[in-house]
Amino acid sequence: MIGARSLSEVTEGLVSIAADAKAKPLRQATVDLINGYLGIEARAEEVTDKVRKLLDRPEDRVDAALAAYERRLGFLKDSGVDMSDVAFSGEFGRNFAYYTGFVFEVVTPSLGPASPVAGGGRYDGLLEAVGAGCKVPAVGGAIHTERLLAAVRGGRS
Repeated sequence: MIGARSLSEVTEGLVSIAADAKAKPLRQATVDLINGYLGIEARAEEVTDKVRKLLDRPEDRVDAALAAYERRLGFLKDSGVDMSDVAFSGEFGRNFAYYTGFVFEVVTPSLGPASPVAGGGRYDGLLEAVGAGCKVPAVGGAIHTERLLAAVRGGRS
């Protein structure tokens, strides 16, 4: 075992990386589409329109993803979240491979983006990867209590 992975899993990952390095480059139109998405920085409620404008004709898969995104925004709004304070960045992501979907950070103006108060996301495949007999839908997060306390105190630790 190497961490939570067996030698065969590590080897499979390295073989996959080597195969990817030999793969045919993406078409320029695909590169432009990816870069266009990564360049989206907007209020969360503006993102659906920006993604639709980026695509010539949205496919069913994209429509389903955008509908799920809009439902999630509705849940946040119904929970009392001021959506004018919710930002979206196409290039934002958590730096852990086990995340499988929606990821988030909670940032306060007093601490800035380098010191998020909380963060987390979905990781539906994690428990199966470490030995569960099936996929387990999961979501989690962490609150940095020292940052939360500093934010409550107006940025003072």
